[in-house]
Amino acid sequence: GKSQEWFVFRGVIDEGSLSKIKVPGYQREALLGKKQIGLIDALKRGVLPDIVLGMRGSAYSQISNDSVPGFRLQSPIYVIDGLQRLSAAIKLSEIGHSPFPRLGAMIFVDTTEDWERVMFEDLNQRRTRVSPNVLVYNARVYNTYISTMYNLVESSSDFTLLKDKVQWGQLM
Repeated sequence: GKSQEWFVFRGVIDEGSLSKIKVPGYQREALLGKKQIGLIDALKRGVLPDIVLGMRGSAYSQISNDSVPGFRLQSPIYVIDGLQRLSAAIKLSEIGHSPFPRLGAMIFVDTTEDWERVMFEDLNQRRTRVSPNVLVYNARVYNTYISTMYNLVESSSDFTLLKDKVQWGQLM
């Protein structure tokens, strides 16, 4: 069939707008506890990727605030990808963290629930999680124990027992 061309906004979500983003029925529940605390810490450090939103409609207006142009999106907005990041941002806002960190977003305009559901499934079912092997390999830079193990396994002629038996990459 004919491919759809999308109008997309990219930007930073205003803290006051976080609670207005709706959670559609196809979403899983927001996680709490250690997972959320980890995301809050990552949000504070500014290392989280943009969330993906769908605007069911196309009503918006341009605004200018303190010489910073922006847009006020007036049609309903739904989270497609990033509910956990959004929930962490809402929690951070509730506890009054200042200054509020930037949470980026990509907002598709004039979406439907069916299109959003397909996007949700595509984004969440087809991702390859990073192997713990890669995470441990990367941690060698700041963790002396892992660095020592890595150096023993990879470069020590006295440690041949594990030579070529430890996997540091994504694929075995």
